[in-house]
Amino acid sequence: MLHQGPPEATISFILSVMWCLWKARNDHRFNANNWTTARVLHEAQATDAAGRLTILQDQPPARS
Repeated sequence: MLHQGPPEATISFILSVMWCLWKARNDHRFNANNWTTARVLHEAQATDAAGRLTILQDQPPARS
C-alpha cells in the first residue's frame, strides 16, 4: 500500500511549531514578553524531541 502525505515526524514538528506560536502569543498578550523567531523554533524543536522521547519510552520492549 502506498503511504501518502508527510511523514509522522513532520506532522509532529508542525504541531509543535503551532503549539509554540500559541505559547508565544499568550506570553506576549498576558506578560508583554516578545519571542524571537529563533526562540519559537528552538522551543518547537525541544517540544518535538521531548514528545518523541516520551513515545519511545512508553513503548514495550521488542521481543527477540
